[in-house]
Amino acid sequence: MGAGRSNRLDYVERSVACGKVEINYASWPGDGPPLLLIHGLSSRWQTWLNVLPLLQPRWRLTAIDLRGHGKSGRPAEGYPLAGYAADVEAFIGQVFRGPIRVVGHSLGAMTTMVVASSAPHLVLAAVLEDPPIYAYCRPEGAKRFALTHEMASLRLPVEKIAERILRERPETPVEQALASAENWRMLDPRTVGGVVDGSRMWDDAIEGAMRGVTCPTLLLQGNPELGGALYDAESDRAASLMKCCTIVRWPETGHGMHQTRPADFVAAVDRHFKGA
Repeated sequence: MGAGRSNRLDYVERSVACGKVEINYASWPGDGPPLLLIHGLSSRWQTWLNVLPLLQPRWRLTAIDLRGHGKSGRPAEGYPLAGYAADVEAFIGQVFRGPIRVVGHSLGAMTTMVVASSAPHLVLAAVLEDPPIYAYCRPEGAKRFALTHEMASLRLPVEKIAERILRERPETPVEQALASAENWRMLDPRTVGGVVDGSRMWDDAIEGAMRGVTCPTLLLQGNPELGGALYDAESDRAASLMKCCTIVRWPETGHGMHQTRPADFVAAVDRHFKGA
């Protein structure tokens, strides 16, 4: 167990066995109801640092590293979506021992959706931040993870990885490049390798999981022209399959809403959970 500070907020970092996988997580003190934050593919719990000060007054926060990410375990079975979901289901059962509210970004949103479907007694309400639900229909999108896979495999120093990111993606802010480099340095390359080659990508069966989501759900959709993961017709389809789903579209924002518009993101989360 370790302790630290993030944006002047005290936190404790520890791990818990979820089946065969050790899941690393950080938690913050608070008097509010529990809220679980789940990051996207190739990231870590630290992705939430900019929204933590805005959320903390109202919530008792916990943020996890998914399997293969950050300090969490690297299971031999690899990284199917069902595996991520099983870890989170076990994590909620052990750490919270009761139903909670969950926010997930990208892969974290996909994981949240599957958990809400397979274990509805554990999820009171959910926020899905730009989930790539129909990414399997657009395999060319997986190419964006080719650089991630290469850098995670080479295990270069963080500074070298950041230099490569800035060379290939010069529009990337330096701070963001360094954060990505730190994430990739701690990443099991198999997490993104299965996405790049399509061997660990979900398929049409994901719609079955969506039909099982009955909790109040907020689907935040970015603009695909700015890197968002969903088109309007796709988000409409997803919302029609889930029992109680509201769509909010942000045409000025791409995939990482909590990073680019933290105050608006937290306001949307609070509004949704207040009514759920």
